[in-house]
Amino acid sequence: MRDPKRVSGRLPGEPEALAETSNRTTPQEGHNSSAMDGRAKGRQQQRPKSAPMNNSDQSSGWLEQRGFGGLDWASQKHSVVVVDPQGKVIEDFEIEHSALGWKKFRERIKPYGSIPFAIETSQGAAVEQLFEAGMQVYPLNPKSAQAYRERKAPSGVKDDRLDAWSFADACRVDGQGWKPLRPEDPLVKELRLLCRDEVGLIEQRTAFINQLRHALAEYYPTALEAFEDWGSVSAWMFVQRFPTPQALKEAGKRHWEKFLHSRHLWRTESGPRRLELFAHATDFCGSAPTANAKSQLALSLVSILFAVEKQLGLYRQRIEELFGRHPDHDLFGSLPGAGPKLAPRLLSEIGGDRDRFGGEPQALQCLAANRASDPPHRQSSDPPAALALPPTMGL
Repeated sequence: MRDPKRVSGRLPGEPEALAETSNRTTPQEGHNSSAMDGRAKGRQQQRPKSAPMNNSDQSSGWLEQRGFGGLDWASQKHSVVVVDPQGKVIEDFEIEHSALGWKKFRERIKPYGSIPFAIETSQGAAVEQLFEAGMQVYPLNPKSAQAYRERKAPSGVKDDRLDAWSFADACRVDGQGWKPLRPEDPLVKELRLLCRDEVGLIEQRTAFINQLRHALAEYYPTALEAFEDWGSVSAWMFVQRFPTPQALKEAGKRHWEKFLHSRHLWRTESGPRRLELFAHATDFCGSAPTANAKSQLALSLVSILFAVEKQLGLYRQRIEELFGRHPDHDLFGSLPGAGPKLAPRLLSEIGGDRDRFGGEPQALQCLAANRASDPPHRQSSDPPAALALPPTMGL
């Protein structure tokens, strides 16, 4: 972090009163003065008069707050800046992300009461702590946050204190038009976290499956050819039961048939084909040292996959339980294409608050756009186009 003295030196004092620049005034030449042709002026005259962009009464009420805060959050520490209604910095400090750090925050902010706080996120531990402290939380999306940074530092310099200051001052100037974040329904919050963690575990499972396929390709190509779906438990059990081509050959046809029948894998066409592949497993395979080493890796990955699959089952059980308890579960479950996995994820991301989006479809689209900006995930089971979701909500 840069020297605090150098940073504070870059924080100019704001003017005592901001000049009103948004409300238009009548030009000296009159209402109809324009450089456009007559047709354009005719259309211009037919437009209804719109209300001024800045409502002075609303603005003055907003500026009656005792302060406006900005918090630049991080994993270990947070920068906090509070400005007064005139834009003067009245609090400027840093806290650790710990119990003592947030205790310090509450003590420093207590004299100002419940004041608006701008932060570049809408969830997480920092947001929860702001609510616990009684603050009014106003989340900023990354693009807006960058624009507010550039107000204070056009050069694009990145500094934690500068960010917190730019957020606090933006909250003072523009915050009356923002929508505050509401405390979340605990059930919906738990459901959303479970759904997202479930997706994370699914991604981990996919990574382990890819590792398993790579390991088998080095010494056991027969196994890859015999099973197409390596996300199935039967394929993992095959490796566990016959870990090497040599072990498969030694087991014999009787054990092959028993395994296929016990796992309900025997089909009129695929059964004989698999038996033929098993009979020639050692014709093309890795050397003995390679098989010994890579089979150990394959067995380790199979053990991990079984453990992950078990945990995914527990996640799914809890998700279905919470989803069934929510009053809107029938509504989301009845959406076209929303099956038992997609419907809870829809509910967890959209929530059950009817006023959250203000009746505007654009607000819901913004939610989808923000979620879609997250890193891409596996797309093997995309939902129908009519219910296209951000990647993190796909299977």
